[in-house]
Amino acid sequence: MGLFLNMKHQKFGISKIVAVVTATTLLCGCSFFSNKSDTVPLNGRRTVPFSQMEIQEADISNLTTQIQELESKLGEFSDVKQLLEQEEALNENLEVFDTSGALADLQSYLHSSDQQLRQQSEEFSVQSEQLNSYVIEYLRKVMESPLADAYREEMGEYASSQIDRQLATNSPNAVEFMQKRQQLDNQYNEKLSNLRVEVDGKEMRINEVLELPNLTSEQFYQAINDYYIENYEEFANLYLEMIQLDKQAAAACGYEDAVQWRYDSFGRDYTPQQAQQLFAEIKEYIVPWMAEMEYNDGMTLALSEEKGVSTVKKLLQETDPLLKETWNFMEQNELFSLGADSDKMSGIAFTMPLSAYDAPFVYAYWQSSLRDAFTLVHEFGHAVDNYSQFGNEAYITDLDKSETFSQGLEQVLQQKLAKAVGADPKQVMQSSWGDMVQTITYQAALEDFQMRAYALPEDAQPMDLAKLFADVLEEYGYYSAFGEYDTTWFEVTHLFDAPFYTMSYVTSATAALELGRMETSQPGSGLEAWLKLVETDRNQSFESFLKEAGIASPFEQGRMQECGEFLKENLVSQQAKAA
Repeated sequence: MGLFLNMKHQKFGISKIVAVVTATTLLCGCSFFSNKSDTVPLNGRRTVPFSQMEIQEADISNLTTQIQELESKLGEFSDVKQLLEQEEALNENLEVFDTSGALADLQSYLHSSDQQLRQQSEEFSVQSEQLNSYVIEYLRKVMESPLADAYREEMGEYASSQIDRQLATNSPNAVEFMQKRQQLDNQYNEKLSNLRVEVDGKEMRINEVLELPNLTSEQFYQAINDYYIENYEEFANLYLEMIQLDKQAAAACGYEDAVQWRYDSFGRDYTPQQAQQLFAEIKEYIVPWMAEMEYNDGMTLALSEEKGVSTVKKLLQETDPLLKETWNFMEQNELFSLGADSDKMSGIAFTMPLSAYDAPFVYAYWQSSLRDAFTLVHEFGHAVDNYSQFGNEAYITDLDKSETFSQGLEQVLQQKLAKAVGADPKQVMQSSWGDMVQTITYQAALEDFQMRAYALPEDAQPMDLAKLFADVLEEYGYYSAFGEYDTTWFEVTHLFDAPFYTMSYVTSATAALELGRMETSQPGSGLEAWLKLVETDRNQSFESFLKEAGIASPFEQGRMQECGEFLKENLVSQQAKAA
């Protein structure tokens, strides 16, 4: 199949080359594969049970030698197929390295207090950046060689355009800045993962403190102060330094705007300016009535891990053969980690592609409510996307498409899941749509905050960021318990690990909401459209990808207004509307 282009933790598949690009953390799910129209049988995969998967040494010396040797032979190939054969021979080794890095990250999350595992994960992150630079330069040489036209023809127009973006956003002159940024990101994750506050002489994570049944007001405010205020300046200074490194890296790649550079590195088909237009529409059509939302949170239903997982399993197995096959495959190969554990990183959920084993891995942290079941369905949407692409050798996808699968599956199964656990379907749907309001507005606020943070002067201070975040929250209808200086944003790992990732939650949420609306108006139609998306070629723009399944683009004129009207109709009482 040749090689594929990969982001650590996030698959951006390009069929011809592998690169491990900017390291990111997988919060709320990130698996990235592409299309295959038929359900794939289990045989033929290289999968073994998770307990038998091996982490190879974090050493790229042999890989870089192989890449350089292949680069030196470019003038010797008379036919592009000869080159592709050589690439395919290298691909397995690249996949092994990529997967070893993913497994190292997984182990560091599963055993968060183990410093040796954390160090191993960081070693893979650093070497991934180095490996990326070699692969990008190899690609650059290919695109400058006499084989370039034939190479592009083999890959197709869309994949070729994405490779051009990767070349544009990955200059050798930017490597030093990105390596420094990765080191800062490692510092951020290490500090955040070990951050504790003391209550009654016991060190605890902040989420554990806030769940204490007999927490006094004094203990609550002391914990909040110790966690957010005492640690804020260090995190904010890391972020400000990261922004400057991003600007330097963007300039080294020939970009005047670091935000556009980041958008291009994600392979997005839309611009920051289009995103800003969506922000304006969100503030016009959704934010004004958010305070009037009236619904009971149907997600608070107590649900044990045992009952919740068994219910989700039964529902998926009875809904569609592909969903059943994927679940059985993952269960047989130990590809779930769902329970709570004292040493396991809490507060996150993600799907990790393990490319060398042709399998996805779902990580979550069950906290005993119906919301955990929906989180599992969300991540399983990523897993199906990943699983179904086995054997597809020509794919490329992006965050927006990927997140549509996860949020979309939640939407189309919300009524069935509610009934299966004995919850009120109407309340659950209202909660789900309320969550969509929060996703669209809060993730837009985070994206807007980042854009404005990147526009701050070079001498900006930590409290400038706190003031900016409080202002942005207010514009999007959110109350800040910290007043005019809000420091809570440092917990949003995407801002550090994957700048401007958050926009993809906004675009995919609007697409997923359409799937939910379809399912509500005509049961089965939303699920049918979701399954059609699984079969749809990823090698096209996000808008055309949605169009094939009959789903409107978030950027289509009037679309956000329609979303706002639908949500308002279902979440605001008739009395409030009349008023």
